[in-house]
Amino acid sequence: MYYARIYVDLFETTIEHHLRLIKKQKMELYRREFWINEAIRTFRYSFFLRYYALFESHLRYICERIAQEKNLELKLQDIRGKSFLDRFNKYIALVANLNPVRSHQSWDEICIYAQIRNIIIHNNGNLKDLNISNMLRNYFQNVSSIHINRKMQICMRKPFCCRVLSHMAKFIARSYL
Repeated sequence: MYYARIYVDLFETTIEHHLRLIKKQKMELYRREFWINEAIRTFRYSFFLRYYALFESHLRYICERIAQEKNLELKLQDIRGKSFLDRFNKYIALVANLNPVRSHQSWDEICIYAQIRNIIIHNNGNLKDLNISNMLRNYFQNVSSIHINRKMQICMRKPFCCRVLSHMAKFIARSYL
């Protein structure tokens, strides 16, 4: 977790460096604002997506380890579900016969991250013309470190990146390690 927080700081330092470069360029104000916003979104999206991918890899590893320890024939990839997290929960609860992870205190938060990940990957973080869940809508209204800008794009602040790390670390630490 300590290293991950340093990584957040490194990303933030990189963002600040790029913002200084952009501000030095001679261009119209609207273009400067566009590139400033793009730099911030690009780096924070990159951070979020990288850590989400790492998170899912850890969950796959947990399933592989459980399958090996319990000599289970079914593997995570054999399970059907509406999402990776749904498949992971089914595997843990139904195949491995352990407590379902959906009862974990960070489960809802992790499910929100999966929705955010999909919106970034499939729609460049743009919510325009998307029908989002009430859970996600409430999340954007109640969590100050992430918001929707006037262009209907997801905007993350540094505290959101720290929040993501914290919830993912708690979830993994309490998920059968």
